[in-house]
Amino acid sequence: MLYTKLELQIAQVERLIANSRSKFPNEKKEHIYNNMLLLFDRIKISNYAKFKPPQLTIVQSALQIIFYTIEYLDYKNESEIPKRLIFCLNKVLNDWIDDGDNNYFIVVSYNKTQSDFFLKAFEQSQLILLKQYIKLLFNIEYTQSLIQISKPKYLFNDHLSSVPVYHELGHFIDKNYQIVYNFSREDGFANHNISEIHFSEFFADLFAAQYIGKSAVAPLDETKTVATKNHPSNSKRVEVVNTFIEGTGPIDCMRIVTELKRITFLRTNKELKIRYELLSDDENPFISLTPKVINNYQKLHSLFNVGWQNWLDTESLIRKRYPLSSECSTIINRLIHQSIRLTMQQGELRRLKRIGNRIENIASRFGYNAN
Repeated sequence: MLYTKLELQIAQVERLIANSRSKFPNEKKEHIYNNMLLLFDRIKISNYAKFKPPQLTIVQSALQIIFYTIEYLDYKNESEIPKRLIFCLNKVLNDWIDDGDNNYFIVVSYNKTQSDFFLKAFEQSQLILLKQYIKLLFNIEYTQSLIQISKPKYLFNDHLSSVPVYHELGHFIDKNYQIVYNFSREDGFANHNISEIHFSEFFADLFAAQYIGKSAVAPLDETKTVATKNHPSNSKRVEVVNTFIEGTGPIDCMRIVTELKRITFLRTNKELKIRYELLSDDENPFISLTPKVINNYQKLHSLFNVGWQNWLDTESLIRKRYPLSSECSTIINRLIHQSIRLTMQQGELRRLKRIGNRIENIASRFGYNAN
């Protein structure tokens, strides 16, 4: 690679920075943004014209990271950020990666399709190497890496239709631990007559189903029984998830579930298992049709599943109360949205109370009395 091509990238990043926001109400975003600016400044003043091709390739990657990090942090309006959805996904991330939300920052971007969901992120092994190279070349600590999930823009506040984000996070966990990749290199893998790509899709479905149950595949049209190169048939995906949830099913589905459980534990030392907990009647917003605070975060994910159950059941209370489908879907999404918001607020109040108690204890040790 020629360093003159690198200079074009530098100019492009500079224009992006000039046209993007520079202040953020979220401290973590502010920190990530400032870290990107510092890295960019170090690149600009470095002697990159003398770098060898391998070093130029690293710098190119660093500039790409700076570009897409600033791009996806650049929400013009805070109301565009699906904070409730990201809150739930961070809980999932921390289940699978130690200190996950301190090493990664989940952002959701939007596309103009009707049903396109995809993910972009560095796996941990890539991240470790990248941090080492950046430290070596520019003497700077690269802090948090983004997990960027893209979803249709018109589904911004549609929680029912946003369940594929759990599936996309499953793809990240799969790639991060090389779960299906290593499975596909085992002796006898070919005997399953299922491609590595299809197994990756089954894994992402099961990963999502751990948290949101059968709603993980609820948006799929299960009458589609023909597989493609990139995806198993919808009917098979639904069948495999049902087998995972119910613990029984057709022999081929049981084999898929068993093998994915085995290789997941082998690669991660974590179980692929049911992780959601059922909501009690007092916690279920679809019984009273009012938002609820949910104190157990494992139950928080169940909101998506219960929402879908109530949507699919034409005899449910909310369906009868709001017979117009457009109004009913709006109310279901609002109940999910507001229940997560109340839970987040309650968690923040508890955190502030713990801080206050610690301060009070310290003051008492030094002889100060608030009374």
